[in-house]
Order: sequence, then structure tokens, then C-alpha cells
Amino acid sequence: MNSLVGKHITEQFYEQLEKEQRPDQIENLLASAFSLNGLDYKKRSIILSNYSRHYAFCKTHAFDFAKTSALLSIMHVLLERDTRLHTDEIDMFRSCDYFEELLLTHSVERSPVSVKVFDELDVPRIFDYVMTNYYQHFKLLRYALGVHSRVFLQQSARNDVEEPSATTFYPLPAGH
Repeated sequence: MNSLVGKHITEQFYEQLEKEQRPDQIENLLASAFSLNGLDYKKRSIILSNYSRHYAFCKTHAFDFAKTSALLSIMHVLLERDTRLHTDEIDMFRSCDYFEELLLTHSVERSPVSVKVFDELDVPRIFDYVMTNYYQHFKLLRYALGVHSRVFLQQSARNDVEEPSATTFYPLPAGH
């Protein structure tokens, strides 16, 4: 597993993000970092609302570049995975297992398998935050951002042969 530090948020980008105070500008920077500018307005707004909350969590807990970059990238990878796959392929429990795997991979130093970004105090805080902020809205996010199948049914006569109407049948005589 490669580290997600610096994958979406580079150090230069992190410095820009830290300098910015206006929420709309922070959202624009996040949209740029995660390549969200091509999405329709509704989906983009939902995703940016989530990413802004994740970034606010990082600021609240005074996360440095590595922690902020790793957490935002983990949440991005998780959201993409959860909304890209069809319903029968992923559920909340599998998603949570995947999140745990990503979080723990960034919490233990076992080069080259994992790299320690988060310490033992960060892990429970992040886990609680994600459980109450991401998984509380899991089904809503899946519906709003997920892939939808549209089925159109068209009824036609079997083999394009018209069936006789009920009026062409005559009742049987009594006693038969």
C-alpha cells in the first residue's frame, strides 16, 4: 500500500489552503485539488461540503501537512470507492472495513507496507469523526452521488404477432 500523503494535497497546495480564510475559496482550492470542477453543480456541492468538513476537522485538531493530506486523501478514496461501485458490491460494513484498513495503514510504520502518519491519539479521534460524520450519511451520499441504473420497459406483442381479442371467442353451448 502506498502512502496517500501528498497524493492529492501537495505541500505547496497545503500552504495555500492554510493561508486562505474564506470558506468559498477553501472549497475552490479543494475542488481543484481533487479535480471536481467537471462535475455537475449538485454533486460538486455535496462533495465539497464533505471535504470542507474534513478539512475543518484537520484544522480543529491542528493536523500538520502529512496528517491533513493523508486524511483528506483517505476520505476522497473512500468516497470514490463507495459511490462508484454498485449497491450489491459494497455496503456500509465493507466500506468501514476498507476505511479501517486505510487508517491503520497510515498509523503503523512497516515500510514498505505502511507508513506512520497518525499517532495513537489521532486514530480514535479520526475513527469517531468518520463514524459520526461520514457513515451517518452513508446511504444519502450513495444515493446522491452513486451510479443509477435506469430501466425503460416497452411492451409489444409477442413476436410482433397480434393476439386475438377476447371478442372473437364465442361461448360454448350449454351442456358441453
